[in-house]
Amino acid sequence: IEEWRGRLGAGSRIRDTQLPFIFYQSRYADRLPIGKPEVLRDATAHRLRAFYDTWYRPDRMAVVVVGDIDPQQIETTIREAFLSLTTRTVATPLPRTAVPLHDETLVSVVTDPEVTSSSIRVMRKRPSESRTLVGDYRRSLVERLFERMFNDRFGELAQKPDAAFLGAAARHGLLTPTVDTFSLSARVPDGGIAAGLGALVVESRRAIEFGFAPSELDRAKRWMAAFYERAYNERDKSESDSFADEYLRHFLNGEPIPGIEYEYQLTQSLLKGITIEEVTALARSRLGDNGRVVLAVAPEKPGAPAPSEEDLRGAISAAGKVVVTAWSDTTTTRALMETLPEPAPVESRRERAEVGVTIVRFANGLEAWLKPTDFKNDQVLFTMYSMGGASLAPQADFVEATLAAQYVSLSGVGGLRALELQRVLTGKLVSVAPFISISTHGVSGSAAPAELETALQLLYQTIRTPGDDPDAFALMKRRLEASVANRERSPGRVFSERVAQ
Repeated sequence: IEEWRGRLGAGSRIRDTQLPFIFYQSRYADRLPIGKPEVLRDATAHRLRAFYDTWYRPDRMAVVVVGDIDPQQIETTIREAFLSLTTRTVATPLPRTAVPLHDETLVSVVTDPEVTSSSIRVMRKRPSESRTLVGDYRRSLVERLFERMFNDRFGELAQKPDAAFLGAAARHGLLTPTVDTFSLSARVPDGGIAAGLGALVVESRRAIEFGFAPSELDRAKRWMAAFYERAYNERDKSESDSFADEYLRHFLNGEPIPGIEYEYQLTQSLLKGITIEEVTALARSRLGDNGRVVLAVAPEKPGAPAPSEEDLRGAISAAGKVVVTAWSDTTTTRALMETLPEPAPVESRRERAEVGVTIVRFANGLEAWLKPTDFKNDQVLFTMYSMGGASLAPQADFVEATLAAQYVSLSGVGGLRALELQRVLTGKLVSVAPFISISTHGVSGSAAPAELETALQLLYQTIRTPGDDPDAFALMKRRLEASVANRERSPGRVFSERVAQ
């Protein structure tokens, strides 16, 4: 009961209202797995034992052990611990857990006084598909490429000053063992739910009617190739919990577990043959109107009425009449750094043997502290920092100083806007981010060893030529305004801020 009570709040109230729509006409719509409080309060010892004996059975259990172990010893230990466990009742058939599919569109609008942001989500349900064959794996690659390309479009749209949403995302999911989902979701300004829904519908229609450009597919393939190459290179450095999670999914959902070596080779052989036509066909199957559920969430406050179900159905209808054109994909042929700086000579070198660090001092005064590790095979981490941070700013400029790093990240560097920079870095395992805290400031990042030169160029440009994009500034202001508009409505946030004061 305390576990149930501890989860109460705006999130649970929204969830309880949405479940009958998400799990329409199924048992999941009636109750959560934790059960009902009144049942828990009135349960007898006999009822609890009966439940335990029925479902806590050895034929329904699995023990997953991953780590630096002796398999024989662990097996012996498990046998000793579990061998005496026997079934106490006759096996009981599983309860009816099917989630019926529906043709009609279901619409849910939820408001709550503690909600701090407005959002819209369009979920499409469909029968689950096989995940056991090579052909199934190929289909999953096509779906991930489609998802990546769709999210790239949403990312580009969100950067526009007139965007109907602050951010949007496409994602496939598993609702139950028999039902898969594909969802489009967007965070929108207060009062903008209907407009955000219309934008999601328009972009869905654009993908259905015109598909994607070859340049979009090429970028998605390069991203996926880089992802699998890193996973393959790190195959002997994988964390134990990642294996355990994979084995658990195999036990619960039947997900195959061939290992990264096989997956890497399979992806290499399949990826190059995936075509635009396949991605478009899959997009059309994922973005159909059957099994559609629209979920809107908004703060409950005066002066900002939430849209009605009729409003949202009207937004869908209106967006269905908008004339859409093919997506205009933006590309760039510019290099990340067109003019390389003169290298600074090494002035001195010293060792800190007790920590395994080599310190190189350059003629321009910069010091590089270098420490080799074997934690990862395909990753270099770096941080360049200095003391000072926002404390160096005049009091009148303090807020701007704390937001400067975020602004640079949104603006791009080296004369490249953020979107152009993404295009230049496609398929490269590189990340660089400036930061400003109260007392320090600098830039941190990571890269695959083969991309370290690119990362250092990006680091240099972030410091020397940060972007200054008016559209990025407008976007940052829109997001900040949305994030603080309902800040005082969250009890947890108010409590933590009062404690900090």
